[in-house]
Amino acid sequence: MIYAIGIFLVIPIMLHFIWPEEIFPLQGYIQVYFSGPLLLSVGIILFFGYKKRVFGLLFFGIGFCWLGLIFYELYNYLR
Repeated sequence: MIYAIGIFLVIPIMLHFIWPEEIFPLQGYIQVYFSGPLLLSVGIILFFGYKKRVFGLLFFGIGFCWLGLIFYELYNYLR
C-alpha cells in the first residue's frame, strides 16, 4: 500500500518534466502541496518502519529534491 502511495506521488512529478502541460485534474496541486512532504514521509516510513532501505532512500531523495526545486523557484520568483 505504501508503495502505491509513493508511486502515485511520483507520477505527477515525472509528468511535469516529460510533459509540461497538466494531464491530470489538479496535477499542479498534487505536485506542489502534497508530493514533496508526503514523499519525505513515505521515505522515512519505508526506511525506518519497514526496513526497505533502497526504496526509502529513493522516495526520500525524490521528495527532498522536489522540495528543493519548489523553494528555489519561490526564491527566484520573490527576488
